Amino acid sequence: MSEKLTPEKVTALLEEVMHPEINASLVELGIIRVDKVENGQIDLIMKLPFAGVPQSIRDIMLNGIAEKLIPFEDYKINVFLTVMNEEERQRFVQLEHEKWKGGESACQ
Repeated sequence: MSEKLTPEKVTALLEEVMHPEINASLVELGIIRVDKVENGQIDLIMKLPFAGVPQSIRDIMLNGIAEKLIPFEDYKINVFLTVMNEEERQRFVQLEHEKWKGGESACQ
């Protein structure tokens, strides 16, 4: 790869990964963040709004992330899972209510 991979470039790619039930990207929702890109590794932080997010939703999000990072398969990709703090969760819930694709919001 001739061009140096930076956290900003990875973030730009991940901004295209949409949440499966909310009309917003995982980056916009605060779910995924690039921690660092160095030494052949991409470290991502995945912050869930609550611990009980169904595994099927997690898998859809992780698959979307992996798909966007296919061009960098020579990098080791680490995803560290955690839960949002209260401030992050409130921002997420606000965006969820504004951009829910249909039906009842999961966090009501």
